[in-house]
Amino acid sequence: MKARYLRFEPSRSDDLSAALVSGAVAVGVGVVTFYFARLLLSREVMSEPREEEDLAVAVRGDE
Repeated sequence: MKARYLRFEPSRSDDLSAALVSGAVAVGVGVVTFYFARLLLSREVMSEPREEEDLAVAVRGDE
């Protein structure tokens, strides 16, 4: 059995609301992508401790 739908032309307010929703989604995706890329680019490489003394300080938490 096939489903049947009534077709109608969308009104100007339907078009406007669809444009606003799609614009809001696009802005949201852009903001999330921007901050995610910024987070990834701001990371620094963790370096190896140079001496055993530095390793002990890192383990104890002393400075």
